[in-house]
Amino acid sequence: MEIDIGIKVKITPEKAAMVGETAIIADLHLGFEEVMRDAGIAFPRAQIAEIEKMLEKLFERGV
Repeated sequence: MEIDIGIKVKITPEKAAMVGETAIIADLHLGFEEVMRDAGIAFPRAQIAEIEKMLEKLFERGV
C-alpha cells in the first residue's frame, strides 16, 4: 500500500512505514511481557518470537 501526502509512504506487510530508504517501526512493546510477568501477570512469550520473525523478514528483504 502506498500513501501520497507529498512524499511517498509505503506500508510493508510487516506494518513498517517506508519513506524512501528509511523504515519506521514503532510500538513493538519490547520488554512488555517481562514487566507483566514480574508484576505477577501471566503473559505469553510467543509475542517476542513473532516480533523477531517480523524484523528478520524486513532485514532479509533489505528494508
